[in-house]
Amino acid sequence: MGLSLKGESRIHNEKGNMVSVASMLNAVPAFVTVVTKSALNYFSKAPMISYQAWREFDRPLTPEVGLVEFGSGNATPWFATEATYMISAEDNRDSYKRVQPLIATLKLENNRHKLRSETDYADLSDVKDA
Repeated sequence: MGLSLKGESRIHNEKGNMVSVASMLNAVPAFVTVVTKSALNYFSKAPMISYQAWREFDRPLTPEVGLVEFGSGNATPWFATEATYMISAEDNRDSYKRVQPLIATLKLENNRHKLRSETDYADLSDVKDA
């Protein structure tokens, strides 16, 4: 019986491959985030995205970069301030009602936060270059 590198554990990705050592180093700040949320009831307005994705967002967004978000939340206002143009599609009325005031207080003209039905949720036909 040979040793298989495929598996299902916290050190494997969704395809069963082991994650890189660099990705494993993200466990420390992830743990701190969880403890902070649990112990102090603190919720960041920053997106809950992977640390690898954060490294991508650390690069400056150029004027031609737009963003499409499916499913809005606490991070939607943050994304809206970072992108030149943003469309945020939401199909959950309660989530939409919770996020809309957060966006409205920023008075951003570059953001279109839309409540959409399941049938037109992913329709980007009205978006140039989509």
